[in-house]
Amino acid sequence: IESEDWSSVASAVHAALPEGAFTHLHWAALVDFDMRVVHATATYTLGVVPVNGLVPLEVNALTIRQVLINGVESANQTVSSPLPTAHSMLLINLPPQTMAPFTVSITYSTAPNGLACHWLEDTKSSDGGCWLVTQSYPSYASALLPIPASLCMKYPYTAEITTLASTIAVVSAPTRGAAPTIAENGMQTWTYRQTIAVPSYALALVVAPMELFSLAPQMSTLFATEDIEIEATFDAVSQLPLHLELAEALTGHEFVWSELNIVIVPAEFCFQTALYPCLVVTTQACLTRSLLVESVARHWISFLAPHETWQDVWLSEGWAKYLWLELLKQLDGSEVETTELVWSGYNQLCRAFDIDTPANTRLRMNHHSMDRFSIIAREKGYLCLLALQAMVGKDTFDFFVSAYISGFETGSVTSEEFKMYCEEYFTLVEDIPITLEWETWYHALVDLPSPVSISDWLQQPIDPVLTMDITQLDYDTLSELQRQLVLESLFLKPTCDFEYVNAWSRGEYSTLPQWTSLWKQLHIRHREWRYDDPQTIPNLVNYVSSQANIFVICEVMAEIQNYYGINIMMDVWEGCKEIRDQTEFPYHPVVLQRVSALMPPPSPIHIAPINPVVTQNNSPPVDTTTTITEVVKEKSLPKPKRFKRDDNGSAQWMAVAIGVCKFDDPLSFLTTASALNLAWWDLMIPNSCGTVIHRNDLPHEFSFLLLPPSSKMSSLHLDLTEVIAAAIESVHLGAAHQAAFANEPADARGDLTFSTESPLVQASLRYHQEDAPNEAAGSMNELLEYIKSNLHGPASGFNANTDTFLAYVLGGVLPQANVIDYYINSIDPTTIAWSKAPLIHRLEINVVHWFCGFVGYPRDTSLGIFTQGASSANFDAGVIARVKKFPRNRNIHLGTIYLSAATHFCNARGARMAGILPENCRFLPVDKQGRIDTAALATALENDVANGLVPYLIVANIGTTSLGAVDDLHTMADLAEKYQCHLHCDGALGGFFLLTERGQEWMDGIHRSDSVSFDFHKGMALPYATSLLVVKNKDDLINGFSANDDMDYLKKEADSRFGIGTQEEFDHDLVTFADCSPDLSRACKGIKVWWLIQVHGLNTWRNHFNHLLDVADKAREVISKIEGICLGPGGLNVVNFRVDFNGDIDQINAATDEILDKINKRQKVFISMATYMENGNKYATARACFQNHNVTMDTVDKLVDEIKIVLPTLTQLNP
Repeated sequence: IESEDWSSVASAVHAALPEGAFTHLHWAALVDFDMRVVHATATYTLGVVPVNGLVPLEVNALTIRQVLINGVESANQTVSSPLPTAHSMLLINLPPQTMAPFTVSITYSTAPNGLACHWLEDTKSSDGGCWLVTQSYPSYASALLPIPASLCMKYPYTAEITTLASTIAVVSAPTRGAAPTIAENGMQTWTYRQTIAVPSYALALVVAPMELFSLAPQMSTLFATEDIEIEATFDAVSQLPLHLELAEALTGHEFVWSELNIVIVPAEFCFQTALYPCLVVTTQACLTRSLLVESVARHWISFLAPHETWQDVWLSEGWAKYLWLELLKQLDGSEVETTELVWSGYNQLCRAFDIDTPANTRLRMNHHSMDRFSIIAREKGYLCLLALQAMVGKDTFDFFVSAYISGFETGSVTSEEFKMYCEEYFTLVEDIPITLEWETWYHALVDLPSPVSISDWLQQPIDPVLTMDITQLDYDTLSELQRQLVLESLFLKPTCDFEYVNAWSRGEYSTLPQWTSLWKQLHIRHREWRYDDPQTIPNLVNYVSSQANIFVICEVMAEIQNYYGINIMMDVWEGCKEIRDQTEFPYHPVVLQRVSALMPPPSPIHIAPINPVVTQNNSPPVDTTTTITEVVKEKSLPKPKRFKRDDNGSAQWMAVAIGVCKFDDPLSFLTTASALNLAWWDLMIPNSCGTVIHRNDLPHEFSFLLLPPSSKMSSLHLDLTEVIAAAIESVHLGAAHQAAFANEPADARGDLTFSTESPLVQASLRYHQEDAPNEAAGSMNELLEYIKSNLHGPASGFNANTDTFLAYVLGGVLPQANVIDYYINSIDPTTIAWSKAPLIHRLEINVVHWFCGFVGYPRDTSLGIFTQGASSANFDAGVIARVKKFPRNRNIHLGTIYLSAATHFCNARGARMAGILPENCRFLPVDKQGRIDTAALATALENDVANGLVPYLIVANIGTTSLGAVDDLHTMADLAEKYQCHLHCDGALGGFFLLTERGQEWMDGIHRSDSVSFDFHKGMALPYATSLLVVKNKDDLINGFSANDDMDYLKKEADSRFGIGTQEEFDHDLVTFADCSPDLSRACKGIKVWWLIQVHGLNTWRNHFNHLLDVADKAREVISKIEGICLGPGGLNVVNFRVDFNGDIDQINAATDEILDKINKRQKVFISMATYMENGNKYATARACFQNHNVTMDTVDKLVDEIKIVLPTLTQLNP
């Protein structure tokens, strides 16, 4: 099965196979240099039988030939072929009665150009020959062998590598005593054993015609060709025993890996270096003392106690840098070099933050294996550890390092486990309270500590090169690292005088090998190579094609994309591939894959013809007749720039690029936004204020909105370019927030018990004093930053954008639902009367008629109004019913309303607000399914009439909040007609299921009602405050809310019923909302509904609501099979369940409350509670409402997993 959602896969694996389930791997591989493939058999031993009977393994372009279980091919075993270019999941079905331990053997072959295998021709060595070097990063390991689908699985392994007799095979395991077994066919087999459990991505293989050189007795062997510069190599590794000795003293743990060997590979290896247990794979140019020290550091953290998921990768990266710098400090006996390395990392971090989207700047996130993301994990992770060290003291922290490794060396660690371990260790062992702001470190977007804070943590002053201007520095007096700091700092400056900087550096920045790459990247960052220079693309092509390091290539291509645009990046990349294809070293598939990942797929667009515009300099009109079929999307969102007046005092015009693309995928609404220098475009149109033109002769396909210089009419007017920039930033932040929070807990508030010390209370109270009104003007971007930087953790409240938000009837918000808001709100149409905004008003009326039609109301007599929420819609229905029965409020004290005990409380509250006496609200019993007892309703109506009361309103439910129950609408309609009552249907939860055949069947009779309410933020993923009330008879609305008071300033003519409109206008469907709704200053809410329906199409929405019903059906089916759990009543998309055991009602309810509480505290899913009556007993239930637009069938699995985990821990089941 193809899978892209690896977090879901990992979650499922965790539930079925605990960490440590894989106890051993035996890997027998035959290296075929002729075909450039590896034929192998991977045999896993498992000590646990998965609860679902499936062993999931991740594969990438592997040809699976045979699967054996305990050496036998099972009759019911099926193997699905993976896609050749994508990750796939191989699901191995275990035969019934399989007992642990058991083995699973997979015989397979790699692809000739598999991502993990690098086949290199060593043309520079006298030995020549072909090399196989594998790169087993987690992204590529499954292209070498089938691996467990969970990142945290670790196991020891034995490797038997069969290859040519002229080669040596080395793996990431001790090599001492290894000798090949020679076969008669000119092949030989090397056998290695790694006795320490390692993750899948720590298995590496190198096969080549190499020689062996002993570096350190019984500790390190060098594998390289015979003409390698051995003396230079020995200089780099001579201190390796000292490195290990210092690391043992620093960590308090012995070096358990026995050996640390080195393989020097050809320079064409695109990763340049790769670090594994017992093995360093590197080109000779990269073999430095610093690299070996980093490798030593990783043996105590990354390999012994690695991160459990991609969200926790900062633990491996941050700890590796921390130990690396500590070792360097002890080796040098000085903090100068290591401090400068800290500032260099800080510069890199600032660059990464400047490039990446805000969602990718959190410490705890789904990090990509691209270098920009690992920079966030490494550098920000290190700073977090540095802050923790400064808080507790260096000596205390040294003891903590040893304790931490001891605590997690046999497994893996998550960010939450690290946080808990820190708090427990420092509080209980060291008696030091921890005040580190974990939520800020983990989840804050674009949040970096200041240089002053870092200086305090280091107890070292800020390096002067970071605070002084380059003109104040003397190049000759700076150290090598300080010169690098100066060069790196220039990336963060708004401009760069390249001629001055090059002269200041004595020309070394532009000529010395260690600087030239950064120097050319600096040209890209500041666009020193101009768009209009014909040499720009050749310069970029020559530079990129000369690079061998994949991380540099990807970083530079990302810079080109961000600062020159996607089209230039594509041209550059095509030129690079053409050059490399003409050499012996074309790009490896990994490089092609990573660069292509930077390029969004093409999206069809539609461009409306527009009139050509002639520019001031009499250039020919822009050709707008050319049809453009495809355009690729810009990734970056640079902010528009202001342009100064020229020497003549005339203001240059400004252009803001506007996305003209209409994407087939509505989720990709966030299109290109970029500021363009009009002096470059030579586009000057002084007399065309607000003109929109299209240019298809430029590197980007754009429309331009031409704006005049700002002429402020008052202090409330801002430069329009600033407003557009802030609006773009707001859209960007909103989309990034939704993407980031899709995988966050549904409820991050923590303990809801009121306490002034609780994080939830503090999250609110901390702003009640500091948020004072500005006396002076503020910056929109700074205000956006203020909200963004604080909107995380408890302060974020509910997170309805994740599929596991199942507690309340909240559907989350679709990004595209907000697109129309800025446009319409800028027009600011008033729909008080149809004539004030004819188009917008008509679109809203059309939506009203659509939903009247869904209910079954006649178009010519029905009408509706949009309201603030479902509570408002239900309240308005009550007012209409009251006015209809009591026109002048006479005898209103006799009015009675009828609703079930399960009806939402807003209906009874609305009746009281409308003047009905509380004692005249009849709450009628419900059956087990939560439906109103119609016999009790009939009796209540009959008794009230007999007692002189006046029934006027009956409320029916089409989906109760707790149980999703739908009342008997036909019987209720019969009673409403008999007693002349208004029948209102509350459809806030279930109304939208009328779009499905099942919903229409369950709600049969709804057309006989008098009014129905809908809530779009529940059903259609719109933002809050968009609901609808439709009525069968539009006169009910007019009579209920007629604006017939004295409004001469609005009236067109006198009318007994109307204040603004006329009867003739209403008869022609020209509705004046002021005459049929309580609001006069009313927003145009209907346009958002119109937008979202038209964007997706009605059929898509039908399928969505059917999908929600299907998910709920699956949940009922699966949950009902869990021993110890029974289903409660639940209809539509609501599923209720409770604990079931032999106990009294109080014990059962207590157990149900406990399972609800424990599930929510784990923060994997978020559910709520409900109750129902059965045999006179009131049962508590846990309630899941599958309303969110993100829910899938996997959401059910997540819920079921949580139930199964928590159920055995309940107090009532373990007295």
